[in-house]
Amino acid sequence: QAVAAACGEENGSPLLAWGGSSQQVAEYRSRRAETTVYRVSQDFFRLYRFAPVSGSVYTFGGSSAVLNWYAAWALFGSDNCAGQFIAVDGQPYQILAVLDTPDDTISRAAYGDTPMIFLPIGEEDPVTFCEAVLPEPVDGFAMTLFQESMPQGHFVDVSGQFALGALLQMLGEALDCHTQHVT
Repeated sequence: QAVAAACGEENGSPLLAWGGSSQQVAEYRSRRAETTVYRVSQDFFRLYRFAPVSGSVYTFGGSSAVLNWYAAWALFGSDNCAGQFIAVDGQPYQILAVLDTPDDTISRAAYGDTPMIFLPIGEEDPVTFCEAVLPEPVDGFAMTLFQESMPQGHFVDVSGQFALGALLQMLGEALDCHTQHVT
């Protein structure tokens, strides 16, 4: 919130996502599954664009839950469970969507085949990560803003991956890969 307030409208609209995770048991009727529960801010799904298998994340908040494919199959034996209710830590949550895990090397390494549930973060929930897409009107502006707002944090600037040259290189590699598969 400190970063969002410091950015202000004159600096553009930041895209912030934060949250924390824990290992918890989720339940649906007599089925139980060990899951990684991510308690995340509302903008999390704007920053991380997982493809929905069913349902939608547009109304995420309140007592809603979003499951990945593995959690849906562990609890329901299906990925068609949007609208159903589960319990996490004894609290009921309605499932809004089931998300597919991207099938690329980095995503497989990061997420694996772990059942994951995304719940709205509460005021008392610990925050263990914060990621932002911020305007950069002056070189180093965003990094300085974060460091001043959260002095205990550890920060990594990955803005170079979004520079025009890096984006063009990724596009070229994707086109080369596509061309090789087509011919």
